[in-house]
Amino acid sequence: MRRLIHALFPPRGEHGVITALVAVLAGAGVLLGMAALVIDIGALYAEREQLQSGADAASWKVAQACAGTAGRDLTSATCTVAAQRDNAQRYADRNAKDLVSDVQFCITTVSAAGVTTADAGCPSSWNTPVTCPAPPSASGPYRYVEVRTSTRNSDNTSVVPPLFGRGLAGSAYHGAKMGACGRVAWGAPAVTDVLALGVSRCDFLRLTGDYTRFFAPPPPTGPNPQTGVHPLLGLSDPTAGYIPISDGILATSCPADAGETVAGYTWLGQPDGPPALPGLLPVSAPDASCELTGIPATDGPADSWVGGFTIGPGNASAATACLDRLNVLITSGQPVLVPIFDRQVAVIGTLPSYYRIAGFAPLVLTGYESPVSGPVSPGSAVPSLVPGAQRALCAAQSCLYGYFTRALVTDHVPTRFATSRYYGAMVIGRTG
Repeated sequence: MRRLIHALFPPRGEHGVITALVAVLAGAGVLLGMAALVIDIGALYAEREQLQSGADAASWKVAQACAGTAGRDLTSATCTVAAQRDNAQRYADRNAKDLVSDVQFCITTVSAAGVTTADAGCPSSWNTPVTCPAPPSASGPYRYVEVRTSTRNSDNTSVVPPLFGRGLAGSAYHGAKMGACGRVAWGAPAVTDVLALGVSRCDFLRLTGDYTRFFAPPPPTGPNPQTGVHPLLGLSDPTAGYIPISDGILATSCPADAGETVAGYTWLGQPDGPPALPGLLPVSAPDASCELTGIPATDGPADSWVGGFTIGPGNASAATACLDRLNVLITSGQPVLVPIFDRQVAVIGTLPSYYRIAGFAPLVLTGYESPVSGPVSPGSAVPSLVPGAQRALCAAQSCLYGYFTRALVTDHVPTRFATSRYYGAMVIGRTG
């Protein structure tokens, strides 16, 4: 009871201590100064967050535009600081509360040997209050864009003005300039998971017109395109593009740039175990989704070879898995990543050949025809678009129908890029 009374009615000497302390602090301006400091620091943090959002959005937009228009050497006429300046400024400004910010950015090319070359339009010096962290160590050629944003107000001043700090007696604080950095890198993927279906570089070049024709994939929920829009644009209909089976009777003419005569497509197996011959790995069947995992592209002298795999009566489960996957892909019309090979080595007699993987390409399948399965396509519309003689040959030896497109594969801090050429698939990710 005594403790309760003491708690409710403390001794006279403790009355008003807190009140007196508050009065002293308020009289000395300490509380007012603390409140002003908290508000002004909050304004700086808000500005920093807006600038970071702007740097992230601008760097991703520029990288996306560059990666989506790249050619065989990863470069593009539209991927320069001068050409992308409006993109960088627009996306940085849209993330600022007052729709205004200062933007500087640079597009840099890194060679396979690690030599960096900055675009001619890059700033000679960064007029920003921040420095970006060093890029992560990466292998293979790639490019990256670095965007730095800093404070700029609608009256063209470059500091966040104090909201209350200036009113404090004796304060010399007049505001601060804030900044942020965003960096995104892109390049050809070096290692990835792919459909167990290799396509020759010769056919890739033939169907893309030597990198000049990449058809856009259909919308995610849209139907598989058949005819209509491409002829109106003066383009060949993508559904008429055929790829015969490797070493088949339907000959294809290789573009002069191909540098090889191997053509067609082939089923590939999962590399498995130690090499049976120098550089040549034994293979096992693809997985239940007809995919291969962790397949590398050719990387300098360490060539990547994958063995062919026979899809037929002797491999009933693999044949079922791969044909079922083809049906799904043809029906959906969505692109799938496939390995591109540029060399073929026959081993012994009728055993499957080995193929050197040169890169990866997004392929939209529109049909498939073989002596075993017959035509596989939505409503069997695709084979009817192919000239009769070609269709007869495809029915006798197996053909794929489809077209190549472009695709971005996002990765968290990508650090490994292929030394091979770009074949429409690009890995992209934030590195700062």
